[in-house]
Amino acid sequence: MFHEIFSSDNRIIGQGFNEGISRLYNEYARCVRAVGCKIFYNHLTNQEWTEFQKLKEFKIIHLMRRNRLRTLVSLAIAFKTDIWLQRNLRKKVPVDRKKVHLEPENLVAQIMQIQNWESQTRGRFADHDMLEIYYEDLVDDFDSIALKAINFVGAKQWNSNRIAYRKQNPEPLHQLISNFDEVRGALKNTPWERYLE
Repeated sequence: MFHEIFSSDNRIIGQGFNEGISRLYNEYARCVRAVGCKIFYNHLTNQEWTEFQKLKEFKIIHLMRRNRLRTLVSLAIAFKTDIWLQRNLRKKVPVDRKKVHLEPENLVAQIMQIQNWESQTRGRFADHDMLEIYYEDLVDDFDSIALKAINFVGAKQWNSNRIAYRKQNPEPLHQLISNFDEVRGALKNTPWERYLE
């Protein structure tokens, strides 16, 4: 499993797409049943997405979050703390260090952008094998959801003990958002008010 080979950390967006794809086609040991990578919605240009769509042999696991506000909060915390993965619960970041300020006037547009990306992905890969997984389900029942994904890509075995990632921000949103009252006001009487938990 490659990580985010198309992200701006690993290339200039819009350059090196073919080289990245070719890494996935390298020869691997016979025991390797599936090869893949993680691609965020904004890792590829529209032209690159069009090229990627043509590669019908790829199976798509579309990982989404039901609570899109949590997506925005997690991203803001990752940028603030520069911690993108949580492997060791003993080194948990204190909640006061994670607290982020969200711009209330941008929230609806940002949530709608995520919804748009989700819809675009469904449309782009409508003729591919695609499995949709929600992050919340993965957290609630990791073994069952992960097994579904493993079976989907055609792998034979996996070892759940080797998965060391943990949920980084389990705290309630009112503890993670410094201007929670403003955020609540911005989402009040909208379809996304339920995200406030």
